[in-house]
Amino acid sequence: MGFLDKLINDAAEELKKKAEEAKNQMIQNMKNQVDGILGTDYGSNGKSYFSSSVDSDSNDVEDDEPKICLGKFENGVLIISEGFKKLDDESMEDYKHVHKVIFPASLEKLNEDVFSETEDLEELDFSRVSKLKEIPDNLVSCETKITEFIIPQGVKKVGDGFLSEAKAGTKIFVPESVKQLGYINGNDDNDLYVYLFASGIDIDDVERDINTLYVLPKDYADYAEKLKDCDSEAKLRKMPEEFIGFYSKGDATAPAAQPAPSSVLSDVPTIPVYSPKTEGKKQQGVFSDRLESIIEAALQDGVLTQKEREIILRRAEKEGEDLDEFEIMFDARLSQLGIKVEESTTEEPSDIQAPEDAQDNSQKGPDGMFSERLEFLIHNAIEDGQITEKERNVIIRRAQAEGEDLDEVDIYIQSLLQKQKMGEL
Repeated sequence: MGFLDKLINDAAEELKKKAEEAKNQMIQNMKNQVDGILGTDYGSNGKSYFSSSVDSDSNDVEDDEPKICLGKFENGVLIISEGFKKLDDESMEDYKHVHKVIFPASLEKLNEDVFSETEDLEELDFSRVSKLKEIPDNLVSCETKITEFIIPQGVKKVGDGFLSEAKAGTKIFVPESVKQLGYINGNDDNDLYVYLFASGIDIDDVERDINTLYVLPKDYADYAEKLKDCDSEAKLRKMPEEFIGFYSKGDATAPAAQPAPSSVLSDVPTIPVYSPKTEGKKQQGVFSDRLESIIEAALQDGVLTQKEREIILRRAEKEGEDLDEFEIMFDARLSQLGIKVEESTTEEPSDIQAPEDAQDNSQKGPDGMFSERLEFLIHNAIEDGQITEKERNVIIRRAQAEGEDLDEVDIYIQSLLQKQKMGEL
């Protein structure tokens, strides 16, 4: 090999050596940068974790690993481990993409701003909680995706702005244990729905947030007065029947719905009680839904007047029933229920009767008696537990326009007033 060839080979080897050293140095630099961010403790799977957070045998890692691990965190659901008694404003700071939080039975205290950076939050599950006494001010102080907030039974005080960025239409459930209720958010838009099971609460602060306030029937009159004093746009309604026992599971002190006096009718198999679900059909081949509804309404108070009997017979005749057969079955029902007809009565049938060619109202109301419009009008008229002369005249005009029998309308109104008196509406 000549001198020139040797010189070229030596230069090539030197360049190769320097390139290898540069490559190794670059790899080391990158490793140092990664170690500076992630720490130097590597798990068996080759992934590094924060050196200040959890042990190397930690289970699932989702997004950033929190400095303080509160429990199991998978697929956006955080199940806080038993033993945690308190959460402060730093507890959730690393759980930025949490969708649901399930609190432990051991929870006793929450601080303000626990949920201040959890925009993806959809649900707070307090179903295991029984020791918590207060929901603090600004518990959830950022915009979230929460649409239902259930305050656990046992809480006595609910602070101001506890759901400060509540979405329009959000439902808030307040248990009977609550004695003090602050405002929910600060937008004054009256766009939230509150189901209030507590009695005697001062609603001056919260009324500005509410679209509709639902209360137990026994508290309706009290909250009606409170709402008048508030000069609020909020609507007051009696608690829907399906929510009456909302807090009753596992709690014997929670309110329970009272059975209707006419529920005994369900014990008479031969002539079933009216059910709106079978609107437009014969009930097991006995009477029409409309006739069954009138019978049930007339027997709502446990008494049948002579006038009510005549109205029922008139309806049966209009529907083409054989009156002799009808009276046999109807009297059998009265006997089974222990109901006698009041013989003495000063009532006379209405002097204004419906026209014979009553129009067909295909869109029935929820009770299945009359049109949706007429039933809605009647329910609103008796909302305060009574009906004025003006309201009665308006109802009469609507009933006449729809070709309804005014005596049947009157029986329906009286049955609703009776149900309202007994807390069933």
